[in-house]
Amino acid sequence: MNCRYFGALTYTVVLQHLDQPSNRSLLELVLSIGSHIRRLTHEGNSSSSNILILRKLISNLSQVFINYHDKTPNPLFTVLEAISDTDFQDATSFAYCITQLTPDRFSLILLVFAILIEDVTRRNDYKLPVHHAIRSQIYPMLLTSVEYIEHLHTQGEMLYGLDLETLKTISSWMAYIPNIGGDLRFSAEDIAPLTRYLIIHLQGPYSLDNETNLQQYKEALLIFSEILESNAALLSLETKLILYSQIFDENKWGSEFLKKVVLSEKREEFEDEVNAFVYLVIVIAQLNLIRLSRSILTPQTQNILSIMYQITTIPGSPLIDEMISQQMLVFWEEFADVYVDLEDLVEILMENNNDPGFADSFKRERDRIFDEVARVYWKKIQITDLQSYQSSKSDLLTYRNNVADFFLVVYNLLKSPFYRSLAAFTAEKAGSTDFSNKNLAEIESTLFLLYKINEDSSYYELQTRELIPYSKAIFDGGIMRFFEHLILIPDIGILYMSTALHFISSNEFYFASEEGFGHLGGVFDYLFTVIMKGSKPLSLLASKAVTNVCEHCGSKLTSYLSNLEPVVIEMLKNTNIDSLVRLRMFNAFSVIARGIGSVEEHAEIIKGLITTIVEAARSMIDNTKDELREEQEDYLVSLISCIVNIAKGSGLPDETVDEMSEEEQERYRSFWASDPLQTKKLVLLIIEELCLNYDPLAQKPIVVEKATHVFKAGLGERLDGPFTLDNTTVAQFALRMMNSLTNPNSVPYVFNLVEALVKFNFRTLEPGLVLELVNGLIAERLDFLSTDPDMVKCAIDLSARIIECKPSLIIHADAFVNIIIPFALDGLSANETFIVKSVLKFWTDFTALRKGSKEDQEKMNDIFIRHNLGQVLTRRLIEAFLKSPRSALELYYITFRALLGKFPTHFKQWLINSLENQETSIEARVSGKDLEMFIHRLLVTRGRRAANEVLKSFWLQVNGVVDYGSQSF
Repeated sequence: MNCRYFGALTYTVVLQHLDQPSNRSLLELVLSIGSHIRRLTHEGNSSSSNILILRKLISNLSQVFINYHDKTPNPLFTVLEAISDTDFQDATSFAYCITQLTPDRFSLILLVFAILIEDVTRRNDYKLPVHHAIRSQIYPMLLTSVEYIEHLHTQGEMLYGLDLETLKTISSWMAYIPNIGGDLRFSAEDIAPLTRYLIIHLQGPYSLDNETNLQQYKEALLIFSEILESNAALLSLETKLILYSQIFDENKWGSEFLKKVVLSEKREEFEDEVNAFVYLVIVIAQLNLIRLSRSILTPQTQNILSIMYQITTIPGSPLIDEMISQQMLVFWEEFADVYVDLEDLVEILMENNNDPGFADSFKRERDRIFDEVARVYWKKIQITDLQSYQSSKSDLLTYRNNVADFFLVVYNLLKSPFYRSLAAFTAEKAGSTDFSNKNLAEIESTLFLLYKINEDSSYYELQTRELIPYSKAIFDGGIMRFFEHLILIPDIGILYMSTALHFISSNEFYFASEEGFGHLGGVFDYLFTVIMKGSKPLSLLASKAVTNVCEHCGSKLTSYLSNLEPVVIEMLKNTNIDSLVRLRMFNAFSVIARGIGSVEEHAEIIKGLITTIVEAARSMIDNTKDELREEQEDYLVSLISCIVNIAKGSGLPDETVDEMSEEEQERYRSFWASDPLQTKKLVLLIIEELCLNYDPLAQKPIVVEKATHVFKAGLGERLDGPFTLDNTTVAQFALRMMNSLTNPNSVPYVFNLVEALVKFNFRTLEPGLVLELVNGLIAERLDFLSTDPDMVKCAIDLSARIIECKPSLIIHADAFVNIIIPFALDGLSANETFIVKSVLKFWTDFTALRKGSKEDQEKMNDIFIRHNLGQVLTRRLIEAFLKSPRSALELYYITFRALLGKFPTHFKQWLINSLENQETSIEARVSGKDLEMFIHRLLVTRGRRAANEVLKSFWLQVNGVVDYGSQSF
C-alpha cells in the first residue's frame, strides 16, 4: 500500500512541474490516473481499503482540471468511467449511471465532488477561470447526485454511510458557495436542493437513540450554521422558517433533541453533537437579536428564550464539566447590549401598542429574563474547590471576567435595583455566622461582581454617589468580620481574600463619603494586618488598596497618622518587607500627611521620615563592606525610592493650591524656601552619599534613575514645596553625577533631569548656568558621549529642548557654534533612525526659533549666513536624505521646509551647490534638466506641505525606486 501511495504522490510531483503541456500529454496523464483508479476499485477487496491512495489520485485529477479545465475532461466522467466501465460524455448518461453504482462506488463519486471543491477553495483565488466550469459542469451534477440520494432517502433505501458522505460533501461545498460573487453568485434558489436534503434530516421520523443518527444530525446542524454565519441570504425565507420551527417549536426535532440529549445524561457521550446544536441555536438567535428583543412578550419568543435559558443552566463547573455556558454568555451579553443601545425601545414599541400596561409588562419581562440569567452565571463563577480552580486557573479567570463584563451590561440596563439586590444579599450573608464553604463561595462571587461594577463606575461620580447607600449596607452588615475570618482559612481563603482586597480598594468612593469615613479605621487595621502577615501576593494587593484609598480620602485620614506611622517605620526597618509594598505605604503616608493644615507639623513628619530613611541606609552601609548582596542592594535602592514616593505624595495638588488664600500660599512658600528644619539638606546628603560617594551603588542605572526622580519631584510645582530645589543645586548635582559616570546606561537619566529642569524652569535659568551645564555634560564629555548612540541622542535632545524653550540661553555662547552645531551636523550621518529623528528635530527647532527674541533671530541669521552654516547644513542634509531608507523620508521633510521657509533667497544657491557636490552619485539616474526641475518645483512650494511630494519624488528618482502607489495599471 505504501508503494502505491508513493506512486500516487509521483503524479503530484509531475503536476507541479508541468510547463505548458500539450493537450495530448494532459489527456494521457488523465487516462493514466483513471487506469489506476479502475484497477484499485476492481480489486477483489473493498475499495475502502485503498481509500488513501484513491483520495490522492482523485486530488491529482482535480488539480489537472483546476489548471487545465478547458483541455481536459470532467474529472467526474473520468472516475465514473473507471469505476463503471461505461463510456459517456453527457449529464443524462451520468444521471442514469450513478443509479447503477454500488454504495461504495457512489461514495467515490461524492468524494470527487468534495475533493475538487476543497482543492479549489484552498487556492483562495475566486478569479480563476475554473469557477465558470465548476458552475456550469460540476455543480449541476452535484445537484443530480443529491436529488438521487434524496429519492433513496424518501424510499427508505438510504444507507448510513452514503448519507454521511453526502452530508460531508455538502459541507465542503458550503465552504465554497458563499464566497463566490459576481455573475457566478449562488442564490437561495440555486442551492435549494441541497438545503432541502439537509432539512429532511430534521423532519420526522427521527431517532435520537443511536450514534449513527446523531452523527448525521451533527453534520446537518454544522452545515446550517456555516450557511447562516457566512451568507444567511442563501437560505430562503421559507427554508429559514422551516429550520427555525424544527429547532425551536414544541414537539419538533429540536425540543426532542434538547430533552433527550442536551439536558440528559447523554450530553457528555455526544458532546460534539450537543455543541453543534448549541452553536446553531446561538447563530439563529444572534441573527434575530433585534426581533427577539422587541417581542419578548410573545409566546414564540418566550419559548426561544426559554430554550436558550435551559441550555445556559446545564449543570457543572464551567470549562471543567461544561463549555456551553461560555458560548451562551456571548449571546446574553449581546442581547442585553441591544436594550442598552436602544434605551428608547419601549417608547418606540408603545407607538404601535394601545395597551396601557404594555410598558410595565415589557420592562418586567425584560428584567426577569436578565435577573434569571444573571443568577445562573453568579452560581457558575462560585469557587468551592481550590484544586479544580487551580487546574484551569487562567481559563477560569477569563471566564469570571467575561461574566463580570456581562453583569456590567446588565447593571447599565437595570441600574441601581440590580446593584441593590447584590448588595442586600452580601449584607445579609456577611451578617451571619455561617462560614460554610457554600456561604463563603456565594459571598466571594458576589463581592467579585460588585468590585467589577465599582471599578467601572469609578469614572462616573454620579454613578458612585448612587452606590454609597448599598456599600454602607454591606459594611454596616459586618462584612469586615467575614474578611477577618478569611485570614484563618488556608488555601482557598487566599483566593477569597484576594477578592476581598479588590472589593475594599474599589470602594474608595464610599470611604471618601461622610457615610464611609466611620469604617476606615477597621478597614485600615485589616489591610495593615494583611500587609504585615499575609503572603506576598496578598500583601501587594493590600498595599495597593491602602494607596488607592489614601489617594481618594487622604485629607480625611490625618487623625489616623499616629496609628499609621509606626507601621510605616516598621516596614522601613524590616528588610524582609517587599520593596513595592514599602514604597506604596510611604506614598500613602505622605498623601495623608499633606492634608495636615499646619505646614510646620507637615514638615516635622517629612523630616522624621527622611531621618529614619537616612539612619536605615547608613546602618546598612556600616554593616556591609565594599560589596553588596543582591537583597542588600535592593533594600538600599528601595530606600531611595521611598524618598521619591514621599516627594510625590507631599506635593500639593492644584485643587489644594486653588483652595488656599494668597496669605496661606505665601506662608507655605516662604516656609519651604527657608527650610528651617533643613529637610532639603538632609535629602541631598543621603542622595549624594548613596549615588556619588558609595562605590557599590554609584554607577548603577537604577540608582541614578531613582536619584534623578528625587530632584525631578519638586520641579513644576505651583508652590515651592519640601522637595523644590534651586536651579543651581539641581545643575551642580547633574554635573557632579555626569563627571563621575563611566556607565553609558546611567547617562540618559542625568540628561533627562536637566531636560526637565529646562522645561519647567527656563524662565528663571541663567545663561551662565546653562553654559556650565553644556560644557560639563557635553563639551567635556564629547568623546565619551560619542561611544554610545543613546548618549548622542540625549545630548541632541537637551540642546533641542533649550532652543525650544528659551534659545537665548544657549545660541549666543561660543560653545553652541563650536561644540553643539558640529555635533548635530555629525548626527545627520548616524545609522540609527532614532538619532536622526532627534537631530532633525534640533535643526528644525533651531531654524524656526519660535521663541527667539529679535537678538536671537539676528544671531541665528549670522550663524547660518556669515558662518556659512546654511550651506553646510543643506549639503549634509541632502547627503543624509538621499541615503536614508524610504521609511525615514518623512523625518526630513519638515527640516527642508523650515530651511526653505526661513531662508528662501539663500536656500536656492545652497541647494544648487549641494547638488553639484552630489553630482557623481546621482547623475546615473538624474539629468541636469531633472535637477533644475527639482530645484524649481521645491522653491515654488515656499516650504509648504507640497514640498513633501517634491522631495519624495526626487528621492525615488535618484534611488531608482518605483512609486507603486501612484501607478495606474
